[in-house]
Amino acid sequence: GTLLAFAENRLDGCGDQGTHNLVVRRSSDNGATWGPLITVFAGVVPCPGCPAAVSNPNPVEVTFPNGTRSILLAFDTMNNPRPWSHGLDMTMWSHDDGVSWVGARATEYPPQPNVGSLIGPAVGLQLQAPEARGQIVFWITSGFLAVSKDYGETFTASQHVLKEPCCSECSIAFAAGPGNSTLIMNCRSGQDSRRAQLYWSLLDNGTYASTEPTYPTQLTDPGC
Repeated sequence: GTLLAFAENRLDGCGDQGTHNLVVRRSSDNGATWGPLITVFAGVVPCPGCPAAVSNPNPVEVTFPNGTRSILLAFDTMNNPRPWSHGLDMTMWSHDDGVSWVGARATEYPPQPNVGSLIGPAVGLQLQAPEARGQIVFWITSGFLAVSKDYGETFTASQHVLKEPCCSECSIAFAAGPGNSTLIMNCRSGQDSRRAQLYWSLLDNGTYASTEPTYPTQLTDPGC
């Protein structure tokens, strides 16, 4: 199989607010060697006076009903957005194991507006549980999951996380494997140098709802 390693190529320094491109390297020998840098998306200025600081690549391998697979990448066009100064959340596809990338477009997830919130930064997930087979989810840092029930063509927003504000950038994973629809997240919280932990469950009406966050003593976060 092919391994993909994504990154922000920060062209003019290490800061969050410089000029960035999203890039990937490919390995076809289980990581022993890596191919050349491939530009997935070149940063563009998303608003007047804003940096071209595209950020937070979140990939997910999508398996379609006919058995074919493609890579869906979600990202945002400006790091550290503000309500008055932001880019957009976007998605694009690779149908050849990361060699080329097409179809970049802004993501809609009604009823929430697309205000360029940070995504992840982690990965997307595709569920295999019978009650949610094929669904794709990404974490949006303004407090909800973006959920697709049609293999990444369209998205809707889940319920907001309980007890906001609790969570900003988060890692997301299956709590008990892809055959179970319960998700777990580990998040930066800004609360007493502790990380937040919470779960998402699929409700009977087809949307996701979160537990209240906990702050395990073992999960420390000194901040940046």
